[in-house]
Amino acid sequence: MSPEQEQALITAAKTDPEAFGQLYDHFIDAIYNYIYYQTKDHIAAQDITATTFEKALNALPNYTWTGKPLGAWLYRIAHNEIVNHWRRQKKAPLPLSPWWGQASGVETAVETHETLAAIKTAMNHLSPQDQEILALRYWDDLSTEELAAALDCQPNTIYVRVHRALNRLKKIMS
Repeated sequence: MSPEQEQALITAAKTDPEAFGQLYDHFIDAIYNYIYYQTKDHIAAQDITATTFEKALNALPNYTWTGKPLGAWLYRIAHNEIVNHWRRQKKAPLPLSPWWGQASGVETAVETHETLAAIKTAMNHLSPQDQEILALRYWDDLSTEELAAALDCQPNTIYVRVHRALNRLKKIMS
């Protein structure tokens, strides 16, 4: 979806539930998958996804188009809901790993290593923050600008965080 199409659909969705349904259809799978791989629980992921889209629907009338993709805003809401989920559970986030075998961009990002099995093992040794940024960047294929909007920081910060997370991953793997 082009930025112009997205902006037009957002404007329409402020008053038309069918337009919001189109946004929902466009983003539901990516948001659900992101949440599931953070929680490893289908029921929790369904609940958090529903809450994410409910909050987005309620906040949409006040949403102002800034040129940033709507997906980044949705990832930010989802991230906050995941944090709330873990607070309610009083547990630490689970390490990411099952999806890593499905990634396509990771192989090129970590060229010096031969197998995805090594990457899976190494990923479990990274901090949840490093796992999250690598997952969003390489699994969800978010751009630097989308990541910056989703994580509420500057694009330069994203470059540094991704670079450092990849260096830590490489170090673990060597």
